Amino acid sequence: MNQEKSSNRWTMRNIITLAIFTFIIVLVINLDSMLLNLLITPLGAYYVVAGVSAIICGPFYMVMVNKIAKPGVFFFTCLLSGLIFLLTGYFISTVIFIIAGVIGEICMLGKDAYKNFNRNLIGYFIYMLGYIGGLLLPMLLFREQYLDWYSQYADSTAVDVMLQFFSSAAGPLTALGITIVGCIIGGFIGKMILKRHVKKARI
Repeated sequence: MNQEKSSNRWTMRNIITLAIFTFIIVLVINLDSMLLNLLITPLGAYYVVAGVSAIICGPFYMVMVNKIAKPGVFFFTCLLSGLIFLLTGYFISTVIFIIAGVIGEICMLGKDAYKNFNRNLIGYFIYMLGYIGGLLLPMLLFREQYLDWYSQYADSTAVDVMLQFFSSAAGPLTALGITIVGCIIGGFIGKMILKRHVKKARI
């Protein structure tokens, strides 16, 4: 029992690892958003940005949770992500990430949950759902208020693109489907990295 409590205790190294990997994940998400708006059409970026981010960030997430493997990893990852997004002005993303963190941490209850690939994959999808939720839910739940807020920061072209994306349910549902596929691909890439490199190096 004492040994189990000791193994669940967070160390400074765990905290630093979580902070670094979470920062990398959020940085990649934001860079993806900017680059995809330049490389493809802004409308197209709405569809694929979360899916592309899920593929790239999957290895970082899988390595992080497997390396720390302590209760609270998922919640604190979501909390820190939400706080970083708060610095960019997306308060709704902070709220959604915290909610996702609570739900995801409940899903990860149990011994060695963070060593189980399938459960980590579910957790990763919930994490990315927190991200895409910050993109989709404001328009779906508070359309007029969000449009008023968004119009203060974006030009009329960007507003028109967003309205076009949300003109039917097909837009958000397609983006969600692409995100699910991205999570699966990113998760399996992370699994391969863990198997071939991380565990061999015993980091």
